[in-house]
Amino acid sequence: MARRGALGLCLILGGVMLGMAWSPPLPIAQASAGGATDASEPAANPLMFDGYGGERWGVARPAPEHESSPSADTAIADLAAIGYAAGSQPARGDVGVTVHDRGRTQPGLNLCNFGHQPAALLIDMDGRTRHTWSFDLERETGRPTNEHHWRRVLPLADGDLLAIQEGQYLLRLDRESNLRWCFEGGAHHDVDVTADGTIHVLTREARLIARIDLARPCLEDFVSTLDADGNELRRVSILRALERSAYAPLLTHGAGHGDLTHTNTLEVLDGRHASTLPAFAAGNLLLSMRELDTIAVLDPEAERIVWALTGMWKAQHQPTLLDDGKLLLFDNKGRHGLSRVLEFDPLTQLVSWSYEGSDGADFFSAECGSVQRLANGNTLVTETDLGRAFEVTRAGEIVWEYRTPYRAGPRGQYVASLFEVVRLDADHSRGWLAAEASAAGTGVGPQRALPRPHGHR
Repeated sequence: MARRGALGLCLILGGVMLGMAWSPPLPIAQASAGGATDASEPAANPLMFDGYGGERWGVARPAPEHESSPSADTAIADLAAIGYAAGSQPARGDVGVTVHDRGRTQPGLNLCNFGHQPAALLIDMDGRTRHTWSFDLERETGRPTNEHHWRRVLPLADGDLLAIQEGQYLLRLDRESNLRWCFEGGAHHDVDVTADGTIHVLTREARLIARIDLARPCLEDFVSTLDADGNELRRVSILRALERSAYAPLLTHGAGHGDLTHTNTLEVLDGRHASTLPAFAAGNLLLSMRELDTIAVLDPEAERIVWALTGMWKAQHQPTLLDDGKLLLFDNKGRHGLSRVLEFDPLTQLVSWSYEGSDGADFFSAECGSVQRLANGNTLVTETDLGRAFEVTRAGEIVWEYRTPYRAGPRGQYVASLFEVVRLDADHSRGWLAAEASAAGTGVGPQRALPRPHGHR
């Protein structure tokens, strides 16, 4: 199926560097200097239930451009810890691996993280747990946490794990779940690691920005670059990068206050397709901005958005560049309010493949969602709200399906959100999984991420 979407522009723009803000991570034993000052919850909404919030509220680092009033301080605190529900959809009976066509699936291990606890699991294709990482940051260190789960996890080659405590922290754990370090810079949504061990993570700050709105606070997104020990080396404002680009008018599509862009994906580009699309140069960053219904490329050296595209999707997540130069993404609400997966050419916007559900069943996740192109040509899809992941062929046949057995809510009436499932080659972790447990070393040093799966972060 092929469709033509809105025409995207491709510009390479130079620019003058903006000033960088730097701050070191706090030592593991040091608690956060800032604590929650207002634990009130927002008004009820359909995705909330007792003890959990569709949007949770707390405190981050306010840095207003001018003096703020007490009411503005409260609004900043409310905005800073916006997050995700632990679960929102009614639980159903079938759980675990419910479909497994062994001859047609891509072999490997599945890295999963859920909404009911701060943990990540490696499960095999039959649903058996092979390894678990788990760490309750608030209980173990006293740091306040707004949510009791990890929004995103990224495995490293030595068995270490990076985990995002949404809107607050980036953790690095060893393979036995010991905390190596905690970066307290407002980490959210996504993280990527380059071959030399450099870490790129989305961060955010709630504050009053006079040029945007004098009275109402905004949530400003950044890309923070860290070394392997969690020290922040630099920070680039996505808002300023957009304002300084040819794509600045996209900001008029958003609310103009509050969560301005809601950047939810960060992928470091390797430059393979720069000859066709120069904006996709090595070191540039592919981003997804949900509130603007836009995917974009940031040149972190020029601190400028150099390419952007919108019009074909709504509230999207997880754009990723494929080996053939096409883009794959999870379109949350672009199919008359329902979800779909799109594969398309970033130059022509021609859709070369899509998935909109099968057997007449609706396919939908209002929040989150993820996609991964597998080596066999199939696509692994995470339908977050329903706690479901599935592998689908290009013909639309589901050959593997997993439904989380975990529950959320005060009475366990909701299925726990399944934030993401990523298929890893079994060889990636075979060595350390087979090794006997040993004490974690004291040195961290640069560690590369696992080799990037096909068409994934």
